[in-house]
Amino acid sequence: MTEILPTFLINYSESDFTNPHEVVRSATPKNRKGNFSHMGAEFWGFESARHKTTALNEKGDGFTYDNDAHEWLNIGLKARAEVSKITISTKWYIGNAVPEVSVTLRDGERNQKVLTRVPLQPDSEHVFDIDPTLATECRVVCHYGGGIARINLLGQELQKRANERNILENAVVKKISNSYFGTPMDAVMGHREVDYMRGWESARKGFGEHALFRLKNPTIVKELIVDTYMHRLNSPLSCHLFAVDSQEPDISQKIWDDRPRWGLRFEGGLEVIPENFPEYMGNRQFLQEKASSSSKFQIFLKPSDSWLTLLAFGALSPDTFHKFNIEKCTSAVTSLLFMYYPNGGIHGLKIHGDEI
Repeated sequence: MTEILPTFLINYSESDFTNPHEVVRSATPKNRKGNFSHMGAEFWGFESARHKTTALNEKGDGFTYDNDAHEWLNIGLKARAEVSKITISTKWYIGNAVPEVSVTLRDGERNQKVLTRVPLQPDSEHVFDIDPTLATECRVVCHYGGGIARINLLGQELQKRANERNILENAVVKKISNSYFGTPMDAVMGHREVDYMRGWESARKGFGEHALFRLKNPTIVKELIVDTYMHRLNSPLSCHLFAVDSQEPDISQKIWDDRPRWGLRFEGGLEVIPENFPEYMGNRQFLQEKASSSSKFQIFLKPSDSWLTLLAFGALSPDTFHKFNIEKCTSAVTSLLFMYYPNGGIHGLKIHGDEI
């Protein structure tokens, strides 16, 4: 039986004019004619900036044109499926619709291009029948830019993804660095149910944030999900995950003091691990270091023998669904230290694994 498959937007190149998450919804695109924001007329779906193909040349007296320039969207299927039809709507996009699209379906490491630069008409519904193709993700390339109101994949789900419970929902937050605009538990409960920023967000002046979770039951961690949904201009740059196994209700002060810490590496090899990194950075104490250049340096996270490193470094991007497979947790742990750098906000924070 062919049906609209549940999907979500993983990430995209840019969509400054609109809320791009609307593009994967099955609802009929709304007519927002007459509605305006600081970005101009409001539209439903995905719309990129202009002039993707054209750039000022190096001399500044002409332009270069790139026929391969494009925008893109990556769409995730909530369950593995066999896709047999793709519908694309440019409803209400009359003078600003995307002219052509290419579509690739992904199933694990396998990529299958199913549409190649097919033309789209303004303010129209397009239906593309394709050979049944297995997929867990879909990449849509827009040549060159413009707007798309809706992209739906149709087919048949082959296997329902297990309703994996977020282990952190029953955890207790024992320590937190900063929760000025929202708490870690706000991110734990984040499910993309709103069209605005919500979750755990720190103050803007922070230098490295963390939350220590005590798990309800010992757990073998298998997956970390960090969702920066709707955090376009204030998401962190990285995330990190560490664990300990302690039978005590609280980890000892000794173990906590020996947690992973941020450090500085200057030219010439000088390394500094401040006792209080946020205070050190906030007070610009690095300017007092005896280095050839004390105003420019590398920042790194120093691991600890007392903590199991589950994710040493995970790069984060704005408004993106990030999934990190955890392979180093071979035995159950009782506490998790989640860190992000330097500051900002995340909408969703989830841990999947096997409780013992």
